[in-house]
Amino acid sequence: MKSKYEINKLNEELKNKYHGKTPGISIMAIKDKDIVYNEQFGLANLEYEIPMTTNTVFNIASITKQFTGMAIMILEERGLLKYEDMITDYFLELTNYQGVKIRHLLNNTSGIENYYRIIDRLGISPSNISNKEVFELLIKEKKLLFEPGSKFDYSNSNWVLLALLIKKITGVSYKEFIEKSIFNKLGMKNSIIFTKKQQIVKNRAYGYRYEYKNIYCDYVESLTVGDGGIFTTIEDLYKWDQALYTEELVSKESIELSFTNGSVDGEEAYGFGWSIGEDDSGTRKIWHTGLDAGFRSVITRYLDSKFTVIILSNSSACSWDERKGITNELYNIFNR
Repeated sequence: MKSKYEINKLNEELKNKYHGKTPGISIMAIKDKDIVYNEQFGLANLEYEIPMTTNTVFNIASITKQFTGMAIMILEERGLLKYEDMITDYFLELTNYQGVKIRHLLNNTSGIENYYRIIDRLGISPSNISNKEVFELLIKEKKLLFEPGSKFDYSNSNWVLLALLIKKITGVSYKEFIEKSIFNKLGMKNSIIFTKKQQIVKNRAYGYRYEYKNIYCDYVESLTVGDGGIFTTIEDLYKWDQALYTEELVSKESIELSFTNGSVDGEEAYGFGWSIGEDDSGTRKIWHTGLDAGFRSVITRYLDSKFTVIILSNSSACSWDERKGITNELYNIFNR
């Protein structure tokens, strides 16, 4: 009875913030294989007053990184690469990146400058920039920020390079490989890789940003993939979450490795596309956030209790503190 009261209370709070005149939020909680909470509030599109549903397609931004990490694990298990391989063995042009291993890219410990900082320094817009253009910028960088493996530095450049590596090794695009090896295999029928300017995306949510009391459409078309680029639904992310309990994509050993801290930085623990830590009670959890234009998202997996919370929003007002608070609340409701 108490949990029912708390769920109703949470729903009322969410309805007050996300309603028929605001951007929305989609939330799912999964206990073992069961969906124990699945609610949508607000609008996917303000212009046409289209409500949020379980089929609404979101830009999940950096949550894409865990799919890129999975693709690299698939290639490693096929014997097509090793985590200790040097990236200069694959990209001869990166002469200033000696000592950087594939593992360093996955753990964000490479020392390669985040291309967002590079384009900001050069006054280049992130809109419509491609992997090829990022690669050309990285070639021009004179040195690494630090010795590979010695520090943690969150860098989107690592993940663009991993996407390019996938293409280099397989001969097919990142898009084709992810779709064939992950989306199709798991039945993620409403998931796509965004690769074309002004691409049509069925059932998409548009992102919105708040400035004081005003709301503006905030939809930046970034064409890089690997670091971002996946558009998906909360139902498809359920399938992704469940696959991580199985060996459908890779072995359990590989999955455990992806959940293992590869950073030597005491302030940051990071696996292969997953942040790693514990909650206040010491329960192990892994998570990753996504932020691009008006989109805000997070997926959190509590490893010991097999409990997952997925939050997708098309509102800039859905802060990290709010997403974390909702996640914690749902965990407490269903795991007493």
